[in-house]
Amino acid sequence: MLTYEKLDFNALNRADFLKFVEIEQNCGLDDPYPPELIFEILEAMDNFVCRADGEIVGFIMMSPKSHYLHGSAYIVNINVAAPWRGQGIAKKLILMACRHYLKTCPEGYMSLDVVKTSRARALYRKIGFGETVIPSRNGPSDLVMAAPMKLLEKNLIRLTEA
Repeated sequence: MLTYEKLDFNALNRADFLKFVEIEQNCGLDDPYPPELIFEILEAMDNFVCRADGEIVGFIMMSPKSHYLHGSAYIVNINVAAPWRGQGIAKKLILMACRHYLKTCPEGYMSLDVVKTSRARALYRKIGFGETVIPSRNGPSDLVMAAPMKLLEKNLIRLTEA
């Protein structure tokens, strides 16, 4: 059974931390985040997880402030363990984050950096993100995508209930 929750950093245990590291190391990118950076992000950001029988199988790491758009939340990292991909977990994690930030920033946007060649771009487009002309801080291999959180919530509800 899959469950979703906002992670309490103070309750983070070693097994959960190691699951974050494992999922990130197997994400398919050439430069996954090292464990030290994962720990720093977990401590400083808002994090939401999906668990299968208590074990983390997906996560989204969020900053309440985007360095790209004023009044926006920023997806720092989103990842789902390979055996669990394609089951709507990323969509539900984004919806959960959306709902969290809509409480404090109802007119806000959500933004992210994505590798131009990533298959995830299709998912982001499908749920309402659009490519911007804002240059990515990660360099020319990435692009910035953004969407109004109200639109994301509406699209994600439709997609997750279908």
